[in-house]
Amino acid sequence: MKGAFFLLCTGVAVVLVQGCRKDLAVEPVQDTLTGNGATSFTGWDTIFPGCYVPAWPGSYWTYQREDGTAYTINAGNWHLWANYNPYTAPTDTSHCCWLPTYNGDVMRGYLVQYGNGMPGPNNSPWRRLLPDSIYPGAQYLSHIDAPETTYRGDILTVDSSVTVNGVVYNDVVVASIHYELLPANGSYRTLNFYVCDVGLIRVMRFENDTLAWQHDLIDHYIAQ
Repeated sequence: MKGAFFLLCTGVAVVLVQGCRKDLAVEPVQDTLTGNGATSFTGWDTIFPGCYVPAWPGSYWTYQREDGTAYTINAGNWHLWANYNPYTAPTDTSHCCWLPTYNGDVMRGYLVQYGNGMPGPNNSPWRRLLPDSIYPGAQYLSHIDAPETTYRGDILTVDSSVTVNGVVYNDVVVASIHYELLPANGSYRTLNFYVCDVGLIRVMRFENDTLAWQHDLIDHYIAQ
């Protein structure tokens, strides 16, 4: 097993020796490694999932809509990101890094890759789910689609008790994402409820201060 792992790492290193010098992300690498620990990725930097979005490969979360239908969000395999800019050193472009995936997107801390933004200098390719420092009253810029569309986040509480699908969750973090498209189109707000080592347990969408829909967690599995 160790020999196979060494050959795998050697092969990946050869393929990426030029890729890491370019400002491009390589396609996801379907590794054959078992386990999620740091030793599984020797030779590369690794960003592991945060406890409020524990996107370990194989994890999933199933939510129920108002009409009784359900949908599932999956945590996929690790993504090998070439020419990664570390969060603390944005000018350093020499890194290759393993990043977790969540709902088909790459995660960098609590930043999730977002590819549907409008093109232009103000487009943000990342959407921030939660700030790095989580405390009541914390404010953060969640996303920018265009100059007239800004998503702003506020941490409302970190110690709420919330019952979802008959389960009582304590120490719930509630984040409010408020955004305005254009004045004529009204105001919209989303409340996201997070629990450490569980993930997102509830989403509530408000349109002009009226609850439009609510999705609740009905099943989940954390693979770590």
